[in-house]
Amino acid sequence: LGVPVVQYSGPFAGATLKKPVPTCPGGLVAGTSRATSSSAAPPPPTFSIAGEELPAKSVSRIPTQDARILQFLLHFLSEKGLPQIIVFINGGYVRDLLLGKEPDDLDLSLYLRECPEDITVAGLLEQLPDFAKANPALGIVEV
Repeated sequence: LGVPVVQYSGPFAGATLKKPVPTCPGGLVAGTSRATSSSAAPPPPTFSIAGEELPAKSVSRIPTQDARILQFLLHFLSEKGLPQIIVFINGGYVRDLLLGKEPDDLDLSLYLRECPEDITVAGLLEQLPDFAKANPALGIVEV
């Protein structure tokens, strides 16, 4: 498998990072499109496959609640100073979007390779409930 270059414009000082990421079969990369501050509402997520932006028609099929979950997760990673973490949407969800169907099962993977060894999925998940309570404007009331 090749290593595509994914352009990720994130909420990290408005910088655009170009970084190689592993190919994730059927993986869709979620990111954000502009800089935010902790007091501002985060921008809607953006999506790309192998560096190509997902067509608006496909993005429009993403259920509102799923977009809210992705926005919440991306804002969390930004606030924790973890821009190196890439969020992949996997499997049938991507297939359904590309086939013009509304997806019903949001499977996410986090690419932690560029993180220090003490950053783990379990450790990040432990922090999500408190982050949700501290950020009610993000629309996630329970994790």
